[in-house]
Amino acid sequence: MLAAVARRTGRKLLQFDRRLGARFVAGADEAGRGPLAGPLLIAGVLLDYAKLRDHRVRPLACLNDSKQCSEADREELFRAVVGCAERIVVRAVSPGEIGC
Repeated sequence: MLAAVARRTGRKLLQFDRRLGARFVAGADEAGRGPLAGPLLIAGVLLDYAKLRDHRVRPLACLNDSKQCSEADREELFRAVVGCAERIVVRAVSPGEIGC
């Protein structure tokens, strides 16, 4: 079960977006050991709030920085995000591209 702090953080983000009247909301995250140690992996996700219903939005209330979540929490969030995403893009950037 995801921590209460993460639930509050994600819920605040969702409420903020809804108050703005945003239909599409994009999020991004990265993972990597740095440009000299290996590739940088980047993911972008587009959510269409008009297509989400309560049972699909509830898990997203736990969105938070992935580095602040346990591995189990990240897996749970991954399934929720993939289930709600309008579009997902993942890119690996090599150390050579970063150094340019």
